[in-house]
Amino acid sequence: MPLNWALNSATVKNLTWEEELPLWERFGWRAVEVWEDKLRAYLDAGHTPSAVVEQLDGLGIEPVGMCAGVIWTPSQGQDPAAERAELQRRLDLCAAIGCPSLTVIAIGQVGDDLAAEYEGLSDKLHAVAELASGFGVRLNLEFLGGEKINGTLGSCIDLVNVVDHPSLGVLFDISHYYCSASHFEEMGMLAPEKLFLVHIDDVRDEWVEGLTTSKRAFPGEGRADVPWFVGMLLDFGYTGWLSVELYDPDIWALPAEEVLTRLDESLKWVEEEVSAE
Repeated sequence: MPLNWALNSATVKNLTWEEELPLWERFGWRAVEVWEDKLRAYLDAGHTPSAVVEQLDGLGIEPVGMCAGVIWTPSQGQDPAAERAELQRRLDLCAAIGCPSLTVIAIGQVGDDLAAEYEGLSDKLHAVAELASGFGVRLNLEFLGGEKINGTLGSCIDLVNVVDHPSLGVLFDISHYYCSASHFEEMGMLAPEKLFLVHIDDVRDEWVEGLTTSKRAFPGEGRADVPWFVGMLLDFGYTGWLSVELYDPDIWALPAEEVLTRLDESLKWVEEEVSAE
């Protein structure tokens, strides 16, 4: 069963933009989730967004998303003008290279009144979603397992529903789901069209209490039943990109060719398992 695979550039995080481009072509990737810091370094070296578009078009590669923008909690006390300017800069880059979405995360200090914190965060998310709509870009809100705010699937869904903006949706990441108090039945509170992006990964086969979201594994080599997750998301009605993000320093230390070769094999296994269900 063919699935809509994309490669998140964080999987080979130690490579530069120039180094990873030929590997995308060599291993047959046709869709990528761009890591903004790498692309920004390339542009700061004197290249232009139009040149990036020519590179991607020449390789037949579609940029399906960009990682990541930060929305700070109200209690963090971040300068609002600076925060907005940074988000606007990333949205502008998305628009310049034809990238339809920007992944955003919510982090920062959290005060004693969690309800007030979420109310303030909801207001900020609505403002940023409105900003993004002006660029023709959608926001993928990613929950981060272990964080004090937006640290679970349920909280992420609640935020998206409260904000209720067409440019804001949920990003589902298997690792963050597995390492948090998340429950798949909460997907019933989300309209299928509000699931904007899915990150595919596995978690290390270790004691669960010791897992963190940067202890990941190739699909099929860890604890998570990746084909089950994919099947459940397809049954939910998701038809979008499955972006593979192996955000793990141990994986980054491997030769990139080895990472992409093993990934090729593991994704073929996932497809076989999903088709067999």
